[in-house]
Amino acid sequence: MKQCSVLPQDILIAGAIFNLGYLPNEEKTIIPTSETTLITIIEILPRLRKGGLLLLVVYSGHIGGKEEKDTILTYVQTLSQTDYTVLRYDFLNKKKPPLLIAIEKNKKRNGGWPSFLLISI
Repeated sequence: MKQCSVLPQDILIAGAIFNLGYLPNEEKTIIPTSETTLITIIEILPRLRKGGLLLLVVYSGHIGGKEEKDTILTYVQTLSQTDYTVLRYDFLNKKKPPLLIAIEKNKKRNGGWPSFLLISI
């Protein structure tokens, strides 16, 4: 897999947000691919500082979207629970809804909940 980082190697980041899919009201042929998304996730995770978050809003309704979603879900399920906490937040009564995946780089702790909690009212 080709790496294509634009981040300096010595920089740790607090967080990153991916809003995957095509841009609303824009060219619908310009979309991320499973490969480029996975490369970027793999490059970002080690650069998160302890307690840092990577948020992925995944849309599966466009061409290639289901493959991208499946690729991301397969990968994040392999992440070590010692190093990362992975949360999946999605709708149960919508057709092809977006999916939120939150990945926190764990701090050294003796058990307990992750430092993030999403509440929907």
